Formats: sequence, structure tokens, C-alpha cells
Amino acid sequence: MKRISSWHFFQFIFYLQIFFTSCRNEESVYNPCLKHYQTEDFRPSSVSLSWAAFSDHQNLIFENENGEQTKFTVTTANEITESLKSLFIIVCPEDSFQTSEVNYKTFEYLTICNKTEGKTSLNAILVHLDVILDELHSNLDKVKLADIVNIDFRVKPNGSSDSTTTRILEFPVLERGYKDALSAAYLHLDSIHLNHQVFYDVYFNYDNSEQLKVYYSRAGLLAFQIDGELFVKKP
Repeated sequence: MKRISSWHFFQFIFYLQIFFTSCRNEESVYNPCLKHYQTEDFRPSSVSLSWAAFSDHQNLIFENENGEQTKFTVTTANEITESLKSLFIIVCPEDSFQTSEVNYKTFEYLTICNKTEGKTSLNAILVHLDVILDELHSNLDKVKLADIVNIDFRVKPNGSSDSTTTRILEFPVLERGYKDALSAAYLHLDSIHLNHQVFYDVYFNYDNSEQLKVYYSRAGLLAFQIDGELFVKKP
């Protein structure tokens, strides 16, 4: 049997390496859809800031029908903070039979109103001016967005050391290509009477078992209900 010389053996190994390297390169070129895209960061439009017109140290006083008052102080006014990291799927630009991921990040403006006076168990109200993306209908050329307001209640019952935070209301304030965003998540009235006051263009939530409710307009927080009592902002 003829023996393979060392020279021929090294030649064989060399060409084998070239072959596998070529295969790997061909594979990477053949699968361009493995690429993940990254969009710009999204945040609410400056136009939407009129729906969150709060200022640092602002005092908000609410009163029930018995004249009992509760005061909240704005301790954080429209602080920009990261809201969400997510992705949506698109048809791969290089191969319509494959899909690619598009990663994105959103930011919100956060306002925190902490209770400084009063006996109500509502300890804080958090107002988020956020932006959401229509993941079903967005693509690389056109990302469909909507600006929304979210309101959370932080409730701390008397005598308890623990508090719970609950999302009470969310509604859209600016359509940026995302139509019908949150269409079933809120109620709206052109005008409403609350404790002998009239308010206009008001958004509020459906009834819930916790008896928590909030009323909001472009003028800001109008009223809230907790434990069956309605507190309305003083003029």
C-alpha cells in the first residue's frame, strides 16, 4: 500500500479547512434573515405633553361631599424613564418566505403625586404619558404608534405597612398611525357632573370590584373614587 507523504497530508488538511471556511461563508450569506434590526427609541410626542401638565411641588386638593379634603403633592413631574423593550416580526427584506425580528425600546414621562394630607387609603397617584407600538402592522418603513395616558393608584389601607399599585385607567391621546389603540379600555364623556361641578372631555374607567375610579381630562386629574367616596378637585 502506498503511503501518503507528510507534504500531501498537510495539503489535504489545508484544502479541507478552505472547504469548511467556504461553506460557513456561503451559509452566512445565504441566511441574511438571521439579522435582527434595531429601531430608534420611541417616546411620546411633544404635542402630547399637554395631557400631563404637572409641575414639581404642585399641590392638588380634592374634597368629598362632606367637605373632607385630601391633598396630593407632585414629587416627580414628567420624569423621562424607560418603559418597554420589545420586538415585532416583519417579512425579511431579502427573502419573502422568511421573517426577521425588529427590536425597539419605548420611554415614558412619569408623574408621581404623593398624599401629604388626608385620611383616604389612596397613598399616591401615578400618571404615565407613554407610547405604544402596533406590532401587528408596523414595518421597517413605517412604524405605527399611539401616545397614551396610564394612571395607577397606590393604595395603602390604614394600619397596613404594605401598599399595592393597580392600573386604573389607560386611554389614547394622539394617534400616530396606530388607530383604535385601547379602544375598549376606557369610557369617555363630552361633559359630566361631579359633586356639583361640570367637567368637559372626560376619560374614566369602568366599575371594578375595588371601587376605584379616576376621572381625567387635558386639565389633569379631576376626581377619584375610593371606598365608595368621590373626591373632586377644588377649583
